[in-house]
Amino acid sequence: AAGAKISATTWVAEGVPAPDKKKMGSQRGICAADGTFRLAGLPEGPFVVAAMLENVSSSKKTDVQHDTTDVEIKLLPQTGIAGSAIDASTGTGIKIFVLSVVTQRDADRMGSRMWGWGSSFDRPQITETGEFEVGGLEADTYVIHASAEGYIDFDLKEIIVKSGEMTRGVSLKLVPGATI
Repeated sequence: AAGAKISATTWVAEGVPAPDKKKMGSQRGICAADGTFRLAGLPEGPFVVAAMLENVSSSKKTDVQHDTTDVEIKLLPQTGIAGSAIDASTGTGIKIFVLSVVTQRDADRMGSRMWGWGSSFDRPQITETGEFEVGGLEADTYVIHASAEGYIDFDLKEIIVKSGEMTRGVSLKLVPGATI
């Protein structure tokens, strides 16, 4: 029926209502302070109802029928990889470096051609300590490619990322390159 409504509540993993600024599906909105939201004026379903806490987590419910009033969406902790890029000879953090992250499957398929395009994550990192955090990844096995001026490029393979978990302590040890 045209004009159907869906009412729902989003929860962070600890069961606390999710804060403001989540976006839902093709009809976007903002959750109230208690995590509730309402989508109105929808055509007949079923629908996929999704919630996102920017830079933290997202989740969805599928096959939600119109006029449903009890949808709950639980936002799990962010899934991703965290660690540091360090100088292999001194152990100090590298302040400016570029990370590319792809699934192990894509790395095996594409070989060295993959770096610089098509990565799940491919951007410069500028930190005081060489630390990085790449969130928003799907549960999978990944390869990280790191490059920095004055260093030999470094690939770390077989990084396992589990749903709702941040794989921490990943150490990218870049070896200083020769200068001509």
